[in-house]
Amino acid sequence: MVALKICDPQKKTVFLKEVQVLGHLTNLGVNCIPKLIDYNHGCIHGCDQSNKCSYIAMKLLGPSLRISRKAATRTMPFETVTRLAVAMNANLQAIHNQGYVHRDIKPGNFAISRHSRHLYILDFGIARRFVDDMGEPLSPRPHPGFRGSLFFASVAAHHGEELSPRDDYWSLLFSLIEMLYGHLPWSGIKDKTELLAAKEEAVTTGTLVDGLPECFVQMYRYIQTMEYGELADGDAVKSLFATQAQTVPPGGPTRVPMQVSSAPNLRSPHTRQRSAQLATEADKALERARREEKEPPQTKKEREPFPVRRSSTPASQAGTVGPVPRGRRGVSLLGLFTGAFATCRRTETVVGSEEGR
Repeated sequence: MVALKICDPQKKTVFLKEVQVLGHLTNLGVNCIPKLIDYNHGCIHGCDQSNKCSYIAMKLLGPSLRISRKAATRTMPFETVTRLAVAMNANLQAIHNQGYVHRDIKPGNFAISRHSRHLYILDFGIARRFVDDMGEPLSPRPHPGFRGSLFFASVAAHHGEELSPRDDYWSLLFSLIEMLYGHLPWSGIKDKTELLAAKEEAVTTGTLVDGLPECFVQMYRYIQTMEYGELADGDAVKSLFATQAQTVPPGGPTRVPMQVSSAPNLRSPHTRQRSAQLATEADKALERARREEKEPPQTKKEREPFPVRRSSTPASQAGTVGPVPRGRRGVSLLGLFTGAFATCRRTETVVGSEEGR
């Protein structure tokens, strides 16, 4: 089974950026991201030139943590949240150690495998490298602008500052508190200015973690000490929650916890080779897209459009969208997509999302 992410044609560079990052991380051996199967950045069968559709085909995963939280009466047991904290921390470690900062950490961007309890991190459309080829932090840009989701973004993101692993961990802390209690101090505030004021007050005064278990308090204090470009001590963060994984806070017994762990390394050499090939193609397409954006309008019209890429991976290997009807087992991935396109839910990568909860 595959998941198809339909992308807004007006955000072509964001779409290609996600393919590029997924391919690079897979090639580097990162195993907590969904398997990249194929992608298309042109027109698919059945679409006219005025309605171009781009998509990414990835391994189908289970529900996101956001959906799981809502299914659990809007909160999760303490034991479950501590185990999720350990797994989410491991996922952040994996991408930060390869020089990338996610910049949109929230429960909706983590999902559990359909066949196990392994946790994956999703949505790399606004991810960015924060170190150079020598592993040194890149100099922060003066004012790159807001990136992330309004509800879970760090205070620095609201001020339009350059983001680094520190900001991913602020968003992680917000996500864990929201999963445990179902709300944050700024929940229900719609106005951006008022939301930022409430968030700044909660973070600077420490009311964010008032009355919370000690692991949250210690994580809050640790993130406050982090500098721009600094890698978090993932082992220290893990120990904070692992030692309290069996501790029940005041309030009585909780439900049976869900066993969660970071994803195992199941990437075969063929998968890494294929991902590297897709990443290289995305690099070239991304560079062309950026050049087109800088060219005057009349020059853009003279250029040939991106060629349509057709999947060379048989459906038997790439997976399918839903059960494959009899007599169609030899159909290509694009053929399956054409039939399913009318019923696919449109999904867009969010840049500067105002998603709340």
